Amino acid sequence: MKSRTLRFRSSRWSFALAIAAVIVATGCDDDTGTNSITGDAISDGTTSGDGTGNTPADSGNTTPEDAAGDASQTTDCPPYQTRCDGVCIPTSTDPDNCGGCGITCGESEVCSGGTCTEECMPGLEICDRQCVDFGSDNDHCGACGSACGEGEGCVDGSCAPAADLGTRDEACADGGPPIDLGDTVTVERQCSGNLAERTFRWAVCSCEDIDSTGRGDGMFADAYDSSIGPYVPGGEGGGVATNGSLKANSGFYTTGTLWAADQFNSGIAVSTNSAATIGQRLHAGSSVNLGSGTTVGGDAYINGNVADALAIGGTLYAPNSVSVDGGVTYADIQHGPVDVGLPCDACGVDERIPVGAIVASRSGTNNDNDLIGLDPDIFSGESDGTRRVDLPCGHYYLSEIATTQPVTLVATGNTALYIGGDINSSSPIHITVTPTAQLDIFVAGSVKTNTGLKLGSPNFPALLRMYVGGVDGVHANTSADFSGYIYAVPGGIKSTGSLEVFGGVFGQSVATNDEGRYHFDRRINVIGDSCPDPADNPDPDPDPNPGPDAGTDPEPDAGADAGPDAGTEPEPDICGTTSDECGSSSDCCAPLICGSAGECVLMECQPANAACTSNDDCCSGGCGNNGFCVVG
Repeated sequence: MKSRTLRFRSSRWSFALAIAAVIVATGCDDDTGTNSITGDAISDGTTSGDGTGNTPADSGNTTPEDAAGDASQTTDCPPYQTRCDGVCIPTSTDPDNCGGCGITCGESEVCSGGTCTEECMPGLEICDRQCVDFGSDNDHCGACGSACGEGEGCVDGSCAPAADLGTRDEACADGGPPIDLGDTVTVERQCSGNLAERTFRWAVCSCEDIDSTGRGDGMFADAYDSSIGPYVPGGEGGGVATNGSLKANSGFYTTGTLWAADQFNSGIAVSTNSAATIGQRLHAGSSVNLGSGTTVGGDAYINGNVADALAIGGTLYAPNSVSVDGGVTYADIQHGPVDVGLPCDACGVDERIPVGAIVASRSGTNNDNDLIGLDPDIFSGESDGTRRVDLPCGHYYLSEIATTQPVTLVATGNTALYIGGDINSSSPIHITVTPTAQLDIFVAGSVKTNTGLKLGSPNFPALLRMYVGGVDGVHANTSADFSGYIYAVPGGIKSTGSLEVFGGVFGQSVATNDEGRYHFDRRINVIGDSCPDPADNPDPDPDPNPGPDAGTDPEPDAGADAGPDAGTEPEPDICGTTSDECGSSSDCCAPLICGSAGECVLMECQPANAACTSNDDCCSGGCGNNGFCVVG
């Protein structure tokens, strides 16, 4: 075999392109960018948040005052933790070290967001001065003090069979190394924290339309920082953005910016049937039809007609030719061409996060399943009855999650989970993390639930991120509670019941048939701080126990049986990329195989949800309009 080099890119998908597109997105959720006027052209002039704390509230970044009160930002510990007496402690939830080492809460108090308080976040209960989830806490399963026995774990509030897996205690000290998404032929090396920080900039972001036909309060969006105090309704931020249009049949309320580009030229960028409240700015790529009494806290950029009574706290920017209703009030008005860019990136075929390719790269043996004894089919229809899995740090692969029984999955370290098929269950599914963990989930298929899907904890939403690549996206047929961040492109996000999100969503489209409440956690915009500098840590999977002689070449043991390869350096375990010589498919980086000519090539046909350019690329079905293989 000819010499192989370590590569992390391909001509078909470029992960770097997707990330770069997000970085330079024209509409990062940021509300004090200056208005640049060149000649007669009026642009939105926004600036993107950089995670330094020097950006406005609507950008979702921590302010300098916030950072000063967050001890974890000045230590070498993972997010939400502080090093106390040499040990990383979850000071955001520890009542004996609440917000800092040695800060003790009272007997009737708990620690939430690093603040002593007498109440827990929604969905959590007080037990032994801790906020716990009765649905998944092994020590308080269904009630305080109701502990599960050996071989059991808490699932939906009852003790059920749990998988007997290895713990990797030494490798997972302080949560283990950050998750590195490199090591594949199809994507650039990328720390998962950086990916999350650059992807999730809004409470709601939609490549196409946002349709809120819900009852009750309709659509509500605000923001908080889960690391510096419990959630308080109405926090500034929580912007809502769509490249298409927004329609709200009931109420609409955001403490941040509303940005609707109307890329598809519907003619109405924003339509609400009742008065809306927009806390900061309004950007509309065409006309708006807002309920009488709507208020906009800042400037309004409207590239179309403005109907009904509307109170604008700042300047109204509108073209000369449009009609402005006499009931519209504003501090000032400027006429001229209005340019409203696209706020949501990572939408186009060449810009999307390549979820299917990322999952394919970790199938087979290119994962840590064997290290802990994890069966990839443990949650498939033919499983052994196990209903709970606790995953330590590392990379793990499951073929699917398809069960008629409730199941719970908990990450206890820095963990990545790759699912080759769908998450599809007729019973409740709960996926969460401990305070000392992070979890990135990549689903090649779709997510469909009929009786409830619960993700993460509202105490630390930024620690859980889910990326769904299937064409059906995320579809909840009942109420759903998400405490984390969800990316579903090209499939979209739909809930037929009520939806409450502590975190944020990014979908091809976003639709709710009932009330939708979104509480953007600003901590996501600095979650990349947990990633190492590539120059300081070029090895994505270093030996956790290198020993005293690490970095030196060991002297040969003259008395040992040397074997045929004695005295030679072992060939690095690096897979071959396109056109590299191969003897078998194991020599090639997934999803490449060893072709008939003895070179690594893309599979002669691609499975469902893999990228494609023509019908001939797909094993069955055809190449869908979204650039992914569709079976059927």
